[in-house]
Amino acid sequence: MVEVKPHGTTVECSRCGHKVKKLLSQRQHNCPKCNLSIGRDLNAAINIRNRAKVLLKDLLPTSKFEGYEGVQLSLF
Repeated sequence: MVEVKPHGTTVECSRCGHKVKKLLSQRQHNCPKCNLSIGRDLNAAINIRNRAKVLLKDLLPTSKFEGYEGVQLSLF
């Protein structure tokens, strides 16, 4: 488990990174830049997952271990 700062995850487009300001009552994320249209909470969840991946990538082994060539480690 890794702590991710949630600030801005609902306004940042999870596809292109464009900031899309919206009222709290708006439950849909509609990006005018890349045309992504998904639920606001789903967009935020994807952003949180992506931020966690960035934080964790430095902790994952990058070298191959004897007998484990070709095995890929996946976070999600």
